[in-house]
Amino acid sequence: MYLVFHPDAEAIKVEATNPDQAVLVPDERFKKQFIDYLREVKVLSQRDLDTTSVEYLFEKNYYAPKKITLENLLGVQYYNLGMLYLNEEKYLEAFYQYEKALVFFNDPLIQFMVKNTLQMYLSATGFKRNDVVDLFVQHTRYSISQKDRDFSKYLFTEYLNEMLVENGYPDTLKAGYARMVPGLADSVLARDLDFAYQYEMGRYYYRTGSSGEALGFMDKALRLKPENIDAQSAIVYLLSLQKEQGAQARETLPVSEKYYNNLPELKRNKNYTILHAKLLLSAARESFRMEAPAEGDAYLCRFEEVFASVDHLEVNADFICDAYTEAAVYCFARNNARKAKSYIERGLQIAPRNYRLQQLERNL
Repeated sequence: MYLVFHPDAEAIKVEATNPDQAVLVPDERFKKQFIDYLREVKVLSQRDLDTTSVEYLFEKNYYAPKKITLENLLGVQYYNLGMLYLNEEKYLEAFYQYEKALVFFNDPLIQFMVKNTLQMYLSATGFKRNDVVDLFVQHTRYSISQKDRDFSKYLFTEYLNEMLVENGYPDTLKAGYARMVPGLADSVLARDLDFAYQYEMGRYYYRTGSSGEALGFMDKALRLKPENIDAQSAIVYLLSLQKEQGAQARETLPVSEKYYNNLPELKRNKNYTILHAKLLLSAARESFRMEAPAEGDAYLCRFEEVFASVDHLEVNADFICDAYTEAAVYCFARNNARKAKSYIERGLQIAPRNYRLQQLERNL
């Protein structure tokens, strides 16, 4: 319960029992946020916003007289305590009072103050306190608009940065995120946060030299958002890094094949299709060198399928030559010149201008 003074056009709310410490003159930002909230919870319609000023709607709804019960009156007392803390910029204390108020008086104004003060606290504090993970989850339950989701994503990005970049605490982040996930009721937000978590964890492990763990996290990120170009690029880089670090192509290829068969979005990435084709050629070479010709031929057949299905697949001609030459050498060493020549001819169908393949064809 309060008095409202109108010295001019501006309404000023005064807590009559303590006017020195409870004078509130809402600024334009607060008014706009309150009206936006009423629109989100459907107290106001878009037509109201289009045909009436924010100032009028705020005055009408914020200062609207209400009939209350005795139970509501208890909620009002908690609300007044919240206002005292808010004036002192004690946002968390204000939030807890508004939460209590909401139990006894489920009013749009109190709902708004619960969400607004929690946002203020999270903005000011970040994730520097242990209780913030739980408060963040609580905030996502009060948040219902895209603007709220964007705010949550911003806070979560700050959390990831604090844990991984600033301090290098991946295990602490894993524990905090595991505690966070069950409470995320908004499926759209939960998916966005999960992608950010998987992607940033992948980046952390890559930067610290653990490419295998990095690939596991990036794999999850890519499956959440297959069209995300950053996740695609990370997968391509991590697959190629495995080869550079000494892994055989035949070990890396099953992972790449899984992507090729199940993620059509990734197949549109030129860098990935080139890498996949090169892995197939490398696996073919490895197989012929290890005297596994059936396996090697299967890899070459698969490469030819990929080459035929992808427009303008730009694989280095010498790389193609090396694979088909390895197959031909294997056959020639076993007195099967006819089979050796057939491999050279298959190679020339893919790379018709390659000088080494042309020479080998003439010699055979």
